[in-house]
Amino acid sequence: MGKAAKAHRAKVEKRNRKIAQDKYAMNKAIERMFEARKMAMENQENVNVELNGENLGFEVVEEIVVNQPQIEDQVSELEK
Repeated sequence: MGKAAKAHRAKVEKRNRKIAQDKYAMNKAIERMFEARKMAMENQENVNVELNGENLGFEVVEEIVVNQPQIEDQVSELEK
């Protein structure tokens, strides 16, 4: 292997290390951003959700209560 090939390999190795380092840094930044956003959403009771620029009221609930007889009535109507 000649001097030129060794120099080229060294440049490529250096470039690849820099790309991997930048990629890792970007992934960490995105991860931190999502974590901060998640914590902000957890601290808010009502979350603002936008659809086509229109703000929709969206409320976070802790518990969902299902009315079983109502579901059975809807299923029976669909079966008719």
